[in-house]
Amino acid sequence: MGLTRPARIGPAKLAVSLFSLSLLLAACTPSSRSGSTTTTGPSVPKGYQLKTDSTVTVAVRALPSNFNPGTPAGDNQVTQMVMAQVWPSPFVTTSSLEVAGSAMLVSAEVHGVSPLKVVYQINAKAAWSDGTPITAADFVYDWHERLQDSDALPDAGIIAGYRDIASIIGTNGGRTVTVTFKQPFSQWQELFSYLPPAQVGQRLGWEKAFAGFSPDRVLSGGPFEITSYRPGHELTLSRNPSYWGPAPTIARIRFVVEPSSAAMLAGLERGSLSLAEVPATVPAPGVLGVGAVGMEGAARATKALRGRRNPLAWTGSLSDRLWQLCFNFDDPLTADLLLRKGIEHAIDRSAVVAASEDLVDPRVHVAVSRLLVSGETSATGASPVARAPDLYQPSAALRAFSQAGYSLGAGGLMRAAGTGPPLVLDLLEPAGNWAVDQAGLVIQSELGAIGVRLVIKRLSLVSMLEHQLPQGNYEMALAPFAVGGTIAALLPEYSNPVLPPRYAAGPTSPGSLHGTATVPSSGPSSLWSTPGSQGSEPGALAVRAVTRDVLGFESSAVDSYFAKALAELNPPAELADLEKAEAILWRDVVTIPLFQTGVELVRSARLENVSDSPTPAGPMWNAQQWAILKQLPASAATTTSTP
Repeated sequence: MGLTRPARIGPAKLAVSLFSLSLLLAACTPSSRSGSTTTTGPSVPKGYQLKTDSTVTVAVRALPSNFNPGTPAGDNQVTQMVMAQVWPSPFVTTSSLEVAGSAMLVSAEVHGVSPLKVVYQINAKAAWSDGTPITAADFVYDWHERLQDSDALPDAGIIAGYRDIASIIGTNGGRTVTVTFKQPFSQWQELFSYLPPAQVGQRLGWEKAFAGFSPDRVLSGGPFEITSYRPGHELTLSRNPSYWGPAPTIARIRFVVEPSSAAMLAGLERGSLSLAEVPATVPAPGVLGVGAVGMEGAARATKALRGRRNPLAWTGSLSDRLWQLCFNFDDPLTADLLLRKGIEHAIDRSAVVAASEDLVDPRVHVAVSRLLVSGETSATGASPVARAPDLYQPSAALRAFSQAGYSLGAGGLMRAAGTGPPLVLDLLEPAGNWAVDQAGLVIQSELGAIGVRLVIKRLSLVSMLEHQLPQGNYEMALAPFAVGGTIAALLPEYSNPVLPPRYAAGPTSPGSLHGTATVPSSGPSSLWSTPGSQGSEPGALAVRAVTRDVLGFESSAVDSYFAKALAELNPPAELADLEKAEAILWRDVVTIPLFQTGVELVRSARLENVSDSPTPAGPMWNAQQWAILKQLPASAATTTSTP
């Protein structure tokens, strides 16, 4: 799917929270923090010269149709990649998972927590490419308009922060911006990203102003500006001559639409492309070897490509999707908690991963958490967050099915009361995904081993996300869940269901119902989520993953822990709240997390300073620091892999 960001969100979110706490304790500024910032010059090998009039060509699957990432049409990764170097953001998340202040800010200080008050000092030279200063007016405009569009955005969770804002006041000619919150918001550094030019939006409209490209509408407040755009083909960023910060090292970045991963890899080998990201699940015949693009595959490919005219380098990471086996809580069968527990204990997740994703990327392991996907830290700093229990227990599976009213009968099949009709379940999965197809076959085999028949139904991912999942037309599904870089982005996936209610008196099953599912209501939304129309999931297609609760799951206890985590500025306490919510998700078998897929960022060996950020900006987070060497480095083809 072109370029995708790596989702190592556990450490990323911890870094964000630690920075929030450091500001509270020391009132330090972004420029005084340890770690990377976006204003330093490029780092290149000693003795090498740079090509300053150079162009980097990036392969993508599509181009923006609306250049405002705060609109439904613009809230997707490729738009955010393009605009990461065009519209300013107060903070960026670096490839080392730290939060750093951007060149737009002189400082950002927390002045009290009751109420939470953040004072931003904007660089006195910061201005849009039409000469208008960047001021508090842009913050106020962004705040008001995002709230208006919140019901149609994929990242519904971050809207909680905008709702929490009580006031935005500009002083010092608008260069000092004081944001006061009604209550603390732990993800406050994620707000005001991709700040739009208020003077354009107020005149022409939040969406209309930035639909399509026009240089007098899509202004620049960053290192690059858009200088050419051919819809469906290519887009060029060039150095912004009006930029008030350090000039980029490279002159241009071209985004070129390529139809497939194979075409991207071929272009990289020819030298017509400089950078692309390829899913590790996609074999790359003839270029990176047949089969794997993971650590071992990249190492083999590196050896094979040494001495070629256009040597390549790789960086490995995990994708921004967590594949899960999910259940429909509004279905007569899968609403039963005991039946879900039986399924959970019948599935060996290690075998599922080993037979599917692990074959093409050895870095991929069984997921241990839904909320902190990497599971690398806990509230105590000792064990992984929300470590899953030992789920695979066939004897426990048989007991759970028995308690739900099913037992083995004729033909070795699980039957209601042992003599009734056999238990048959449907599994919906996307067509055309080899790794997911393998996972489904293993699950089918494992359930079959204890007498449960599983019928696999394959539809396009687009159909699943647009129709089947949000409308509840499934029993079980293998589906990708978005795992963006903030806690707030994940919460709507497990709260405030979008499924249309079907059973006014609650669901029933062929056995006896032992579940705790509740029928989705159309009441007021949770703090972190703005629902769209029932039966629809706004924005899912933009990110090609689940972004809202399509499960029909509701829990006041989970909602309470989510609300506490969002308002918690103490990182250990925040993680403790998430662990408690995660424990309930495990207890109620809301989903069964399986794995994140692997991806490889492939680049020309002459392109330096490229790294991935766990945000939609991906490798574009520091593109102003990219550098092209005039000659190849001594180690022309290298492999770097991120576990």
